[in-house]
Amino acid sequence: MGRMLTPTGPMTAATGMGVGMGMASWFPIVFGVIAVIVVAVFAYVIYATIRSRRALRRAGQDPDTIQADLAARVMQSDLLRPAGRSTQERLAELDRLRSSGSITAEEHAAARARVLAE
Repeated sequence: MGRMLTPTGPMTAATGMGVGMGMASWFPIVFGVIAVIVVAVFAYVIYATIRSRRALRRAGQDPDTIQADLAARVMQSDLLRPAGRSTQERLAELDRLRSSGSITAEEHAAARARVLAE
């Protein structure tokens, strides 16, 4: 007298529940826990975003354009200038090349404009 066969599947005599039905009772609990975790993460993301925007405003920055502002500052900084020689040294090198006849006056003018534009 262990198991009986029912239209819905095997049933144990001791519990009167189908085999595997005990696992189904855990589904609402697991689903509820996962739902609470998802909602908590979503709430934290909103909280962190609001906190970040407030900090940027207190610092005098526009939160909507901060990435573009930072990119513009980096592009204009000395960090991206060619390492090594200064602008004066590069211009002196161009003048030396022109006076030695290695480059023409037109090439000198174009190279000088490029150096000064950087």
